[in-house]
Amino acid sequence: MRRHIDQFIGDVNGVRDIAALRARFSEAISRMGFCTFVYAGMHIPQLDDNSTPYIVSTFPDDWQQHYFQQEYYRSDPIIASALHSVLPTQWSDLGQNSLQKPQANVMNEARNHGLEHGFAVPVHGHGGEFGLTSVVSNESGKEFRRLLLNHAHDLHLMTIYFHS
Repeated sequence: MRRHIDQFIGDVNGVRDIAALRARFSEAISRMGFCTFVYAGMHIPQLDDNSTPYIVSTFPDDWQQHYFQQEYYRSDPIIASALHSVLPTQWSDLGQNSLQKPQANVMNEARNHGLEHGFAVPVHGHGGEFGLTSVVSNESGKEFRRLLLNHAHDLHLMTIYFHS
């Protein structure tokens, strides 16, 4: 299983172009069985003003536009969870019943856009930097859990390399 991370590190070593990095990350997760991803990088003080995080994504364009038009990043439970944890989280672990209405709305609308089974990996930098990668699979819940069993650690390391 380490071949995925070894290949990814080799592929991105020295890459300085964001489009190339996006393509390499997308290829790597595709080989693992995931279909799309988003990376958001930001400095934590920016969360309290009108600054938009730096985004690299293969999520559907209509979802991305809707997400930012509705300012869902302000109530996204994935972001809220990641800000307080260094550990990756399966989206389903957040528990629909424990979410506030705006948070549940974000997750329901994501699901309506085909983004249901996700895995979020936060990265916290020493200077207050924050990065978050979410990968999504179209597989069933059982198959998604199998993918994570095989690839969660690789995704964590890949996110650290992507963030840096």
